Amino acid sequence: MAQSVNIIDNVVKASLPLYGVTTLFGGLANRVVSSEFAVELQNNLVRAHKAGAGSIMPLESIRGAMLLRANAHLIGASGIRRQWDERLVLFLRKDVTPLVPEFGSIGASGDLIPMSYIAAAISGVDETVQVDFQGEKISAPEALARLELKPELYNAKEGLAMLNGTSVMTASAAHACYDFYILMAVTLHVHAMALQALTASNQPFHPFLHKIKGHYGQIDVADILLELIDGSTMIYDALDGKLTKSSGEALVQDRYSLRCCPQFLGPIVETMYDITQIIEIEMNSANDNPLIDTNTGKVYCGGNFLGEHVALAMDRLRQVIGLMAKHLDVQVAQLVTPEFKNGLPACLVGNRARQVNIGVKALQICGNSIMPVLLFLGTSITDKFPTHAEQYNQNINSMGQMSACLARQSISTLCQHLSICLLVCVQALDLRANIIEKETNYDARPLLSENTRRVYEAVRLIINVPIDRKRPYIWDDGEHALDEHIARVAENLIGNENGPLYKLFSLTIMDSLHCADPGANQTHQPQGHEEQVAGVNIYKTGQGKSAIVLFTDIFGYTFINTRKLADRFANDTGTTVLIPDYFHGDPMNPTIPNYRDLLPDWLKRHPTTEACEIADKFISTIKGHYESIQVIGFCYGAKVVVYLITHPELSSTIKAAIVGHPSMLVKEEAKQIRRPILFLCAEIDHIFTPDIEEYFEKELATSGFGTFLKYPGTVHGFIVRPDGSPQVNQQSEKAVQDAIEYFKKNI
Repeated sequence: MAQSVNIIDNVVKASLPLYGVTTLFGGLANRVVSSEFAVELQNNLVRAHKAGAGSIMPLESIRGAMLLRANAHLIGASGIRRQWDERLVLFLRKDVTPLVPEFGSIGASGDLIPMSYIAAAISGVDETVQVDFQGEKISAPEALARLELKPELYNAKEGLAMLNGTSVMTASAAHACYDFYILMAVTLHVHAMALQALTASNQPFHPFLHKIKGHYGQIDVADILLELIDGSTMIYDALDGKLTKSSGEALVQDRYSLRCCPQFLGPIVETMYDITQIIEIEMNSANDNPLIDTNTGKVYCGGNFLGEHVALAMDRLRQVIGLMAKHLDVQVAQLVTPEFKNGLPACLVGNRARQVNIGVKALQICGNSIMPVLLFLGTSITDKFPTHAEQYNQNINSMGQMSACLARQSISTLCQHLSICLLVCVQALDLRANIIEKETNYDARPLLSENTRRVYEAVRLIINVPIDRKRPYIWDDGEHALDEHIARVAENLIGNENGPLYKLFSLTIMDSLHCADPGANQTHQPQGHEEQVAGVNIYKTGQGKSAIVLFTDIFGYTFINTRKLADRFANDTGTTVLIPDYFHGDPMNPTIPNYRDLLPDWLKRHPTTEACEIADKFISTIKGHYESIQVIGFCYGAKVVVYLITHPELSSTIKAAIVGHPSMLVKEEAKQIRRPILFLCAEIDHIFTPDIEEYFEKELATSGFGTFLKYPGTVHGFIVRPDGSPQVNQQSEKAVQDAIEYFKKNI
């Protein structure tokens, strides 16, 4: 960071013309500003853009923008002093959040207006700027005083570095993506509940059907639905290849909304993964202007502030939310309509002896009112930009922040729709249970799959209607305040960390994957010992002159499977193997009940950026002590390995690298790899998805640095955490042997 600041200082001292430093901005960039006004120019920029409108943005989005702005500056190309990022981080740590209006950004020169409020808040010179100080609304200068900071002005380029970027829209988009993951999991559970209530067949989800088509999202959805309905006695079991259901009035195969769930939702899951990757790249980008190449001392003017990637991603997100809502609306219609409900009472009426009861009719109508709104919110906004913005200078713009704000609105509205769907499904399951139990029991729990039983119970708990063998959820109309039930369930879907439904869904779709599965139990007597290097505890095994550094998955350096691998590598390659504890004694602990529920918070405590910094320092410390260094990373650790071999100051130290079933890699990293790397890939991996793998393989084929091996019949995690089956154990052993041979070749 200091290098880029020095370059800007030299430009100012030499009175050289540089956009936004010694000139005005945008359509006024033809006006030169003398060096003596360079500081005033930046602080005037901040004050002049305090022109937002509307309600205050969600505080979590504002805080996300603060974090992302600091992250962008730390790349070192923005010409801003580190002290400003330290202030941003201090505000975050002390729970101090600038109050930023939602309207003002057109997403062209970044989020100028909303970022001006954040910039003004940490500067602390403007009494009119307000912050939320641990729940109290106070002025920015007062907040600085409480934090024992003094008001300070921005130097040359610094105001522009604060305002000119995509941090606000990206933070809003990131929150929308996170919530969408949760709501996708809710959606899949709703479909699983509807499948059971309608006594649907499981045959349409047989792996054969989906592997033979090949779309990974479709395969994912089919696998997840099979898992969600597994063990249900309401489902018609035809996985053995039965050709039809029993004869009679029933269709020999279910209607499309049931049978084609994987084909309809699969592309949405793929879109979800794609959008997430786009947002992750933007989160880790330098996105202001101009940008400084500290290697050459040159300054480049461009347009990284244009948020088109974020804008289009959020347009797509809103579109698929509309499609999801329409699908859900059809499922509810099937549950209440006599012709389609497989014996359930019309409108799911509970007490049919009471002639005036209308059951869930009003719930369906409310859902009907929401679905078109979600479809409307799914229309694009990125193509509706003003071409005359800012003196026709910003004549193309992204509307990224507005698209992200609409996405948050879609998310909130979808919560209401899903709440209604869950209530309807609970009633339908009660009534189906009573039919199966020959009018003797409305308690659906014994008949449900384990996964949906937990949701069924959580909904009943939230609405405070106990499960009753003698009565369904709704017996007579008017006995419950349905609007209150809708609100209670909706409030539990996102943002309520203590809510029973949120706890069930907070891992989202990823909970069904193998990232957090410790695999079959293994035993091993470690051959190495623990010591400390560069302030980090390590496991060290072997006494070779060359080193292998192993970066672990989420289970950390004490995980017995990992130490077993390290000992194997040391013995078979004749090297010293080191495993640093970059989680500081806080790995995921699979022995804790419901430990998967803790994963989201654990990941917040241990971001990969922090692990990469620790790895950076560790490699720099040991590089003079060994003849050569190779690295290997599994799952989480693969991200660290790729970081090490894409940073020139580190990659020259590393002779070769291996990653096994990697997580969190983004396409942008493929082009930056300049060291030999071996990818050990699972056949089915929902995290290192086929399109990402294909992209890496193509890029590395061009550069000649990559080798890819795939192991049939395996899933994510199979090398470190095989499930104990003979085939997976065999493939895990093969992958380990391939890694050993690769290490030997590169020692």
